Amino acid sequence: MKKNFLFFKKSLFLTALLCLGIIRSAAQDAAPTVESGWRAELGLFYAGASYEQRVASRFSLVGHFDLHPEWGRMVYGNPNMKFGGFVPTFQLEARWYYSGVRPGNSGGYLALRSDLAWNNARLFAAAKYDDYYVVSCGLDAGWGYNLSLGKQWTAFSYIGLGLPKWKFYRSPIVDGWERGGNWNLVLDLGIGYRL
Repeated sequence: MKKNFLFFKKSLFLTALLCLGIIRSAAQDAAPTVESGWRAELGLFYAGASYEQRVASRFSLVGHFDLHPEWGRMVYGNPNMKFGGFVPTFQLEARWYYSGVRPGNSGGYLALRSDLAWNNARLFAAAKYDDYYVVSCGLDAGWGYNLSLGKQWTAFSYIGLGLPKWKFYRSPIVDGWERGGNWNLVLDLGIGYRL
């Protein structure tokens, strides 16, 4: 019973947050077009850079390059946790600013995002792992909001639902693709600096 109540509270909070963002976005004045440009980002789970390219007045394509930390990876057969290094990821995202766009690309948007993580290219890993995953990729759709904090600073949020990830693995016995069994909840919060 208590577990259901906590789930209900979380669902209610996320729904209220989504409705508040949509209402606030709809109330904003529309600017004519999306601005193309670079942005340095510090997110909840990563650091990276992105480039947003205007496609139409309310549509854009965004390319991301990020480094995601692997917080606690277990070496196969060893119960000790080690720092897993930083995994480089590449994302391509199509955005539609449904509320119009304000300076600094501030406003609410709907997005379709694909990602590719190059697991074998970990940087600064504390140990060599018996991990045969080479790359993983996925696709998600969601809602985001950019809030301008001045001329160059931006706060951003994104929540979405992603398909199960595909992973390519290479082992001494066999190579192949493996599909995950679960859908993914994608959450992104952070700040950005327009260059």
